[in-house]
Amino acid sequence: MIRAVAGEWSDDDRERRNAAPTMADARLRRLFDANVVGILIANNAGAIVEANDAFLTMIGYTRAELVAGAIDWRRLTPPEWLPLDEAAIRALATDGTFAPYEKEYVRKDGSRVPISVGGARLSESADEQICYIIDVTATRAAEAAHRESETRYRMLADALPQVVMVSDEERRPIYVNPHYEEYTGISSAELPARWAEAIHPDDIPAIERARATGESYNVEYRLRRASDGAYRWHFARCMKIAGAFPGYGWLATALDIDDRKRAEDALRFIERASTRLSQSLDLSTTFETILDLVIPEFGDWATIATRDDDGRIITICARHVDPALNADVQQLCGVDYYRDVPSWETGSVYHTGAAQVLARVTREHLQGAIADAYLPLYERLGFGSMIVVPIVHEDEVVGSLGIRSTSERRVYTSADLPPLQELARRAGFAIGNARRFEREQRVANVLQAAALPRTLPEVDGFRFDAYYQAGRTEALIGGDWFDAHVVAGGRIVISVGDVAGNGLKAAVLMGNVRQVLRAAAHLTGDPFMMLEIADRTLRSEHRHTQVTAFVGVIDPATMTMEYSSAGHWPALLRTADGEIVTLQADGLPLGCRDLGVGDQRTVALPRDSCLLLHTDGLVEWSRDIDAGDALLRRHFGAASLFDDERPARALVDRVLGTMVPSDDIAVLTVGISSDAA
Repeated sequence: MIRAVAGEWSDDDRERRNAAPTMADARLRRLFDANVVGILIANNAGAIVEANDAFLTMIGYTRAELVAGAIDWRRLTPPEWLPLDEAAIRALATDGTFAPYEKEYVRKDGSRVPISVGGARLSESADEQICYIIDVTATRAAEAAHRESETRYRMLADALPQVVMVSDEERRPIYVNPHYEEYTGISSAELPARWAEAIHPDDIPAIERARATGESYNVEYRLRRASDGAYRWHFARCMKIAGAFPGYGWLATALDIDDRKRAEDALRFIERASTRLSQSLDLSTTFETILDLVIPEFGDWATIATRDDDGRIITICARHVDPALNADVQQLCGVDYYRDVPSWETGSVYHTGAAQVLARVTREHLQGAIADAYLPLYERLGFGSMIVVPIVHEDEVVGSLGIRSTSERRVYTSADLPPLQELARRAGFAIGNARRFEREQRVANVLQAAALPRTLPEVDGFRFDAYYQAGRTEALIGGDWFDAHVVAGGRIVISVGDVAGNGLKAAVLMGNVRQVLRAAAHLTGDPFMMLEIADRTLRSEHRHTQVTAFVGVIDPATMTMEYSSAGHWPALLRTADGEIVTLQADGLPLGCRDLGVGDQRTVALPRDSCLLLHTDGLVEWSRDIDAGDALLRRHFGAASLFDDERPARALVDRVLGTMVPSDDIAVLTVGISSDAA
C-alpha cells in the first residue's frame, strides 16, 4: 500500500509519478495533453501521481505543487462526499471500474467546484487508478435555470382554467382557486377539513399510495360536481414546487377527462359485451349474460323485462349485487307490477321507446310507476338513482333493461346512456337471434322426431336397439338418422346416415333421404342400388348437398348381410369371442357419386354376434379421432355391454361419459342370438 499525504511523498510515489508517462501509450498521452477534460492518476491513499493541466486549472493548483506532492484528492474532497469515494474504491477492487458520479472539490482558494468523476483501475494493482474529471458548474446552473423556468410556466399552464390546489410540505391544503370552489362547493376556509369529501371514496387509496412515494405524481380520480352530485373523472398532476412558493410544498392541478374516460370505458365494455353475447343462442343465457355485464359495473341491481302474449310487462330475470338481497329481487320475476299508465320507469319506456334517466329517485316517483304492493320490496332493495333503456329489435321494443344505484357514490346522468344503449342494441340482436333459434329448434325437433322410426322391427333371433343424442345446446338439430325395417322375403334393411349441415334444411333433407332409401328397398334388395337411387334423387332436387350413409340388407335365411357405403364411417361386427371386424366399403357420398363407383360386399353373421352402425359424432367428439375410435371399439368389444336392456344407449354413455358432444349421434345395434335361423 502506498502511503502519502500532501507535502510528503514516498520514494514509491515519486517512482510511480516519474514512470507515469511510460505506463501510458501514445493515445493516452494525447488525451492527457489535449486537456479536454481533467485527467489524473492516483492511488487509494489520496496521492495524485499525475494530472493534466485541465485538472490543475479546475482546482486552482500549479504543476509545481503537484510535483511537490501538495495535492491530495482526499483533502480536496469535502467530508460529506468521501462515502461516495469509498464506494468507488470498492467498485475498483471488484470490477476494475466505477460508474461516474457527481461530487465536489475544494479549490485552493476555498471555493467549491461541482464535478463528475469516473475511472478505472490502471493496472492489475487495485491501488492505482486513472480518472477523468468534468467541471459541471455550467451544467448545474443551466439545470437550475431550466427547473425554475419550467416550474413557472407549468404552473401557469396547468392552473388555467382547471382545478388548482396548493399544499404545504405536510400536504395540508392551504389554497384552491375559484374554479375548485365552484365545482365542489367547498370553500378555501373549509378545505383543510373537507377536501376528501369531494373525492370518490373508492379513489382515495390510489391518491394516498401516490402521495406515499414522496415524489411528484399523476393520478386519475373522480371528483363530485356540486351542481348535480355526479362524480366525474379528472386527471390530476401533483408536483413539488420548492422555491416557487415559499412555505409551500406541492402544486396540484386537475383536468376534467370524464368524457374521454367514459368513451374509452364504453369501447372496452362494448367489445367485451359483444364477445359474451355471441357465445350463446340460448335466450335465458343471453339474459343472464346481460346482467353479468352490468352488475356491479353499472349499478347495484338490475332487471330485464319483456312483454308476454297478453301484452303485460313481465320481469324475467333480476340480479342484486348483495347476495343477501338477491332472493328478494327474485320476487319481481314472473309478475307484472307496473301501473297501467306509468309516469316513469320500465312501463314508460315501453310506451315511448325512449330511455329514462332519473338522478334522484323518490318514493313519489315510484308511486307513479310501481303497484303499491311492491313499494316495500323496492325500499328493501334500495333506490337512489335509476336508468332504464329499451331493448329494440327490428323497430320493436322487445324488452327493457333497468339498472338502479342505491348509493350516492353513483348518480346517473345522460352521460351514462351511450354504452348501455349500445348494449341494449346488441342485446336486441342477440334476443332476436335467440328467439329465431328457439323457434327453428322446436320445428327441427318435431321434424327430427317424425323422421326417425318410432319402433324397430321384431324378428326372431335378432335384437334391435337404437339411440339418438343431439349435440350441445348451442348447435342446431342436425341430419343424423338410423333406420331398420323388414321388406318382402323377410329381409331386414338397416341404415344410418348424416346430412351435411344442420337446422331445418338438414332435418327436412334427412327425412327425405331416409324415405327414398325405404322406397328403394322395396324395389331392389341390392344396397348399392339403393344408394344409387338415393344419389340420383338427391342430385336432381338438392344440388350441392352431400349425405353420407351406410346401408345393409340382412338375410335371416343365410345369416349374411350385403352392405354398401356412401362415404360413411364403417360399421362394426363383434363376434362371440369379442373380435371386432370392420365392415369397410368404398363409395362416394350421396350427391357426388357420379364422380366414381362404389362397391358392395357380403359378410357372414355368426351367432352371438352384434352389428354396430353409427354416425361420426360418436368418435369425433374428441379432437383425436383415432383415440375416439379406439375407445368405441374397446367398449363395443366388452361382453357386459350386451347385458344391458338398451345396449345402444349404454354404449354411448360409456364412450362419452359426462361429455356433451358437439355433433349429433345416431347409433343402431343389431344383436344376433344363438338360436337365430
